[in-house]
Amino acid sequence: DEPFIQVIRESGLPAVYCREDEVNTITDYFPSVGVNMKKAWLYGFDYLVSLGFRKIMTLITDDLRSQQRIGITKADFSGLLQQRGLTEAAEMVCNIPDFYDGEYIRNMVKTKEPEAIFCYSDYIAILLYQHLRLLGKRIPQDVVVLGFDCGSLLVTPTLSSVSLVSPLFGKT
Repeated sequence: DEPFIQVIRESGLPAVYCREDEVNTITDYFPSVGVNMKKAWLYGFDYLVSLGFRKIMTLITDDLRSQQRIGITKADFSGLLQQRGLTEAAEMVCNIPDFYDGEYIRNMVKTKEPEAIFCYSDYIAILLYQHLRLLGKRIPQDVVVLGFDCGSLLVTPTLSSVSLVSPLFGKT
């Protein structure tokens, strides 16, 4: 129902819709290409682990949107971390609605003292910067922040992120 989709439909031009996830309803209208979001999400977390981080806080939603967008819910992700022996990280999986309560997220960071924070989206990661600064935390010296989308050069320091813009999109 988005206006740009209607414009593409009416144009009669050939189109390939590049989408962040493989499962979407747009494929009924256009050829589309997407990425395996769950694989990308797990890769991002595994990347932090490969750097030696174990006290990793994760900001994720605890609703069907996480299931639809990244193929895993907060509870499932926490359980997966427990199974992998990452107990501290499993205890630091936070629900994003709680994030909007700035005091809550600052208390979590003060109490849990994460070495790294993995965020559901780049937008959340960028909002997190202000909370970390209020705590006197330096990024990335005191805590590493990893987003999930494409990163941003518009914040200081620039945001590291799991990129969902695959060369496959352009080739297709």
